[in-house]
Amino acid sequence: MSVRSTAGSRLAKVGLLMLWLLILLVPVAFSRTAQENFRLPKLLISECLALASLIFLAWRWRALERIEWRTALRQPVILAILPVLAVATSGLLTSSHPLHVREALVSLWIGAVCMICWSFALTGDEHRDLLRGMVIPATVLSLLAVLQFHQLFNPFRFEHEVNERIGLTSLAGSAFDLAAYLVVPCLIAQLAAWQERSLAWRVVWVLIAALCFYAMLATRTLTALAAVFVGSLVLWLWLLPRQRVAAAALILIVGVASSVAFSPLRERLERKIVGLRKGEVNRVLTGRLDGWRTAWWMFSENPVSGVGHGAYRAEFGLAKQALHRDGVRFYRSQHQVHFTNAHSEFLHVLAEWGALGVAALLWGIAMLIRTLRRSAMERPEAALKWAAVVALAILALTNFPFHIALSGYPALLLLSWVFAAEIRERPA
Repeated sequence: MSVRSTAGSRLAKVGLLMLWLLILLVPVAFSRTAQENFRLPKLLISECLALASLIFLAWRWRALERIEWRTALRQPVILAILPVLAVATSGLLTSSHPLHVREALVSLWIGAVCMICWSFALTGDEHRDLLRGMVIPATVLSLLAVLQFHQLFNPFRFEHEVNERIGLTSLAGSAFDLAAYLVVPCLIAQLAAWQERSLAWRVVWVLIAALCFYAMLATRTLTALAAVFVGSLVLWLWLLPRQRVAAAALILIVGVASSVAFSPLRERLERKIVGLRKGEVNRVLTGRLDGWRTAWWMFSENPVSGVGHGAYRAEFGLAKQALHRDGVRFYRSQHQVHFTNAHSEFLHVLAEWGALGVAALLWGIAMLIRTLRRSAMERPEAALKWAAVVALAILALTNFPFHIALSGYPALLLLSWVFAAEIRERPA
């Protein structure tokens, strides 16, 4: 082994260390003095560690005699990301809010480049170890959330707490952020319990999955619970193809039983049902209809290119005023009167990127599904990939998991693992 390859190997290990810090440190990071006590510190640390990992992992490519760029550019991860970046970046020319676009593009490009490079640079074992490592901070956050829920320990005493659900912060900052983050670790723990040969460790993994699920129940975040429920269903249907009926029935029983037995969740569901009977759709959606309506208004005003990447927050006030003039009633109990995103990743794309962005997103999803289908032979891994992707899609329907670093960067690592399988089969 040459001196250069030895140095490259050592530097690549530093890159892996940066990723381990990203997995372990970011979920527990917060600052009492930051404008956003939880989200902003997590975003800053995530972006710095993610970029640092790329700098060191890039040394692995120094061992290659040459790179077949034509082959590399034909990889699904490249084909999926480049159209999205092109459409979003074109907002610098088409949007009336270029400063907002420029600011938002920084985070988008960092995330996109990380996803691409992690797909090429990390091995399958490294991907699996990093993803399994998510269970460690997820356990810590879940344990703190459970203690907060039962009022046994709460290090944060925020003023103007609206209700106990809003006050359930753990180290995530909000009930939704916590629940969205715990979805994938809960699925990973289930797969680990199925793969583990030791009975003792199998029990440990089951307890971790149960703890994460109980913390999600405490948040009463219905979208996240639906995501982990459907994701678990997909996971076990893949793992137990001959016992599909039994697996589906068991998961259904667990879901129904938890909804009925956990009184805070049952009460919330009952309020939702009452609201539906009264026709109070926006109340049932906790004001999300305001974000969806404004997103559709932005699209109707800019159907081709949208308002520009990152410009939703700047256009929200104009959209709200226009809808008010048209007689649209907004949710009166909404504590956040100005939305920074559409509370739906898909409608957010529609508003900011327009029809071109929707086409780019659909193309990227097609590339993702194609890659998932090609990895179907690897049953345990394929089960987790399909389950996690389906769960993330459900989260994105009515929430914004890719807008927060806590859940966004683990999701990017997961997607890079999905795309990496095909790269390893066809090395560039």
